[in-house]
Amino acid sequence: MFISLERVPYLMIFLGIIGIIAAFVYSRDDVGDTIFMLVFCSLCVIGGIVWIVISKKNLFRPPEHLPKERVRYQTFAAVLHVLNGDSCQTFWVPGTKKDLWALLYQTWGIADTFEAIRTARYLSMAEGHTPYADEVFDFIKKNEEELLATINKSDDEIDSDPITLDLSILEAAFRDTAERVSAELTENLTDDEFFELVVQNLFTRIGAGLQCYVSAKKTLIDLGYTEEALSAITSVAAWDYGRCGFVARYSANAGYLSEDEAWAFMKGAATNASRVYSSWHEYMAAYILGRAIAFEDDSSELYRTMKFLLFDEESPYRAVPFKDF
Repeated sequence: MFISLERVPYLMIFLGIIGIIAAFVYSRDDVGDTIFMLVFCSLCVIGGIVWIVISKKNLFRPPEHLPKERVRYQTFAAVLHVLNGDSCQTFWVPGTKKDLWALLYQTWGIADTFEAIRTARYLSMAEGHTPYADEVFDFIKKNEEELLATINKSDDEIDSDPITLDLSILEAAFRDTAERVSAELTENLTDDEFFELVVQNLFTRIGAGLQCYVSAKKTLIDLGYTEEALSAITSVAAWDYGRCGFVARYSANAGYLSEDEAWAFMKGAATNASRVYSSWHEYMAAYILGRAIAFEDDSSELYRTMKFLLFDEESPYRAVPFKDF
């Protein structure tokens, strides 16, 4: 019967354990034979365990010498790579495939090649959170003062002085919110009731995004950005481009993508990002602002990472140019 190579270490462990038990149960007066049996079977068990560990971890993978071009592609995902302790100079990431599968599923819902390709593709083309986030980003920039004033109003004050902002420009944001509301509905609503619920949810999301946007802006200004530089940013697509490199790299290491497929997605994201932004400085600011609006999370926790990327001599941003070679 054929036994695949992957099963050999498990067979070694199994037979080794059986041998150890047999050595004790059927031991005779010949102590030498018993000791030999115990040592041999123990080595089988240890060898099988070591085989499994080595095969599932990249512990002995030879050093990589990535071309500068590929290092640059990976640097567009530097925020996530630095947060995870990964180098932009190598493609592989340490850990078992089981660990990578768990991370990809829990964080991205990726459990197979189809989902890996789908996710990497729409991120490389800024079709993930960007349609929603760009609209809300532009809306917040134009109406920041009025929105901040509205957040501080009570319900009675809002009723007496209703919001006059035009939500009709938020087409993608409205569609995205409607899909979320529809997915969570447990009762039947009329069209008018559904519309009102969607509007309420959209305002709630805009409110959460606004607060995180203000916090992210403050963090960026603390790092030396000016109001003028932040106002000049017209898109937060960097949030999608920056995640593409991480998803592609980890999916390839998990076995869902080939290396060629991963590099193709990363190259696409890098090419598109370099058309929208002019520098790593601008790109990272857009990434952080996009994260604040789409992810609705305080960016202050990324302060150390941002400071490292902007100012440290070992920053990946200093190793390669933003624009293509």
